[in-house]
Amino acid sequence: MSSELELLKQRITELEAENVEIAELKKENAELRKENTDFRMKFANFEAERAELKRKIAETLRMTEEERTRRDAENVKLRATIEELRKNNTKESAELRDRITKVEQNQSLNDNSSNNSLPSFNSVADQVPTVTHHEKPLVDTSLPEDKETDAFLDEEYKKKVSNEIRQRNREKKLCFSTSGQTQESLPTHPEEKMSQDLNSVTQPCNSTSSEEKICSELDSKCKKGKSVDKLKQELFASELSSQEPSIEQNHVTEISETLCPGKVTSDKSSIDEASQHLAQLCDKAFDAEDKANRANQEEILCWYLYAKDFIIQLNGIIESSGGKFGEKKARGLLYDSITKQLNLLRKQRSQETGLQLRDVSRLTR
Repeated sequence: MSSELELLKQRITELEAENVEIAELKKENAELRKENTDFRMKFANFEAERAELKRKIAETLRMTEEERTRRDAENVKLRATIEELRKNNTKESAELRDRITKVEQNQSLNDNSSNNSLPSFNSVADQVPTVTHHEKPLVDTSLPEDKETDAFLDEEYKKKVSNEIRQRNREKKLCFSTSGQTQESLPTHPEEKMSQDLNSVTQPCNSTSSEEKICSELDSKCKKGKSVDKLKQELFASELSSQEPSIEQNHVTEISETLCPGKVTSDKSSIDEASQHLAQLCDKAFDAEDKANRANQEEILCWYLYAKDFIIQLNGIIESSGGKFGEKKARGLLYDSITKQLNLLRKQRSQETGLQLRDVSRLTR
């Protein structure tokens, strides 16, 4: 009996030792499970971060490819535009040189019929080169604002040539129509031959059909740079149209005041007086031509700088607005400000000169 008790006690001791080991194993197992859970969470976070990185990389690659495609398309378009502009400029330059050559040939025929002792009246062929140095400024056509400026200068040059041709014809008509009145009374002397030579020059100058045709053709070529030319039309078209008749009227009045008084006779003093009168008219014509050339050059330079600065100011307004203003809105604001400042300057000039200058307003489209 005692032996059985001993065996049971021994067995109980072994079971208690096993229970202690089992408890330790359970504790270790719980710790391992906890670590396994942490590892699973970390792995899940790692997988999420990996998926996010893959998505960002794919998005970046897609945007890069789209940007590259867009830039390639823009580069192709810009190259095509530059090539087209170069072809157009070359073609227009050749056509313009042909026009000038024709005008020079016509004028050379007129000069052959005039007296070699008389000075040339600065014909159309002489006044074209005074402006041709503005024909093609060195502007990089790769930028949009430079393209508009180049087109604006090209159009302004052609307009100036056309306007100068018409102005010279008007001045010649006024000058020679006055000299024609005195030629009818002059006797047959060397002075009469001089007057007849002047009259022979008057006839070709009065027949302005060929020159007017060239002017109309030049005007028809002025199709480029319309976006830049609107700057001039919207602000000053009405003012220029209202001032042109008054300027021509004043010019005619000033010349009419110098008409030769009295009837010219065969007396030497009378002939000298008439010759002095004609010489004064020629001198006035030469002086007016010089002033007109300088004014035309200054006007072209001013409009060139105006167009360039206008585009810079317009882009500055659009960029500073942060996308709130479009081009149309920015142009309206800039036009209003220019009109306001221009009216202030004209008011100040009216006070200084005593002349009543009309206010400038934007044209309604």
